Amino acid sequence: MEEIQTNIANHHVSVTLDEGGPDGSALKKAVEGAGYDVAAVSSQAEDDGEAEAAIEEGYLSQARKRLWIAGVPTTLIMFLMVPHMFWQPIPGYLAIVALLAFPVVFLHGGAATHRSSWRSLKNGTFNMDVLISMGSLPPYLIGLIGFVYPMTSFIEMAATIMTFHLLGRYLEAVAKGRASQAIRRLLTLGAKTARVERDGEEVEVPVKELEPGDIMIVRPGDKLPTDGEVVDGESHLDEAIATGESIPVYKGPGDSVIGATINKEGRLRVKATRVGGIRSSPRWFA
Repeated sequence: MEEIQTNIANHHVSVTLDEGGPDGSALKKAVEGAGYDVAAVSSQAEDDGEAEAAIEEGYLSQARKRLWIAGVPTTLIMFLMVPHMFWQPIPGYLAIVALLAFPVVFLHGGAATHRSSWRSLKNGTFNMDVLISMGSLPPYLIGLIGFVYPMTSFIEMAATIMTFHLLGRYLEAVAKGRASQAIRRLLTLGAKTARVERDGEEVEVPVKELEPGDIMIVRPGDKLPTDGEVVDGESHLDEAIATGESIPVYKGPGDSVIGATINKEGRLRVKATRVGGIRSSPRWFA
């Protein structure tokens, strides 16, 4: 492997492989073997946007599944708890509640939360999962004392806390997914190809193949393929997509220009300054 990068905020692990390196399934097993859950594994070799979308959909699907597994038993517990507390005691109530709450607190969603708590504690840090574990495990275990000694049950509290935590995780995944989709839609507004000077000739290349220092030819009506600096020519650019400014802005030699803005009239020669690229070696996201 050449490089491994983690992004905690986006729940991503990016791995750059050498030729003949392990495939996606092997990487997934390695990550799961380290104690982490993997929502999806995608290659960046063909389309970054498709890879990101696959990961987000996998993470959202996982969060939705965990919420359903916790939400259904917890709803049943609530329906049983109200009549048991206020109207008529239900025979075997404690056993029923303990069985319904067990998958909520200890299986699937709960198990992932407790694993995250344990990893956090081992590293000497405290995250939200630690608080959720502290709020769900003790009430459930204390509630089991009711089988041998008459006391108030706290098992309902344990299931409710875990379910609300998983609901928050699901809503977080939905919000992040919508934000990412909006960003991807914004990126599609940019130019797909660029006209550049290569060996004294003008050739058209995909934007992803641009390199810093390339001289781009931007004709009237064209979108700027990427950010750059004007080296020759004068024109007015429509920068509304980037700045919201409705009046075209004059640009001349030495001025900076923004990718995806529109050249209104003159022909410009622009040196590319900020470009994106795709490495030749395969990359995988988890």
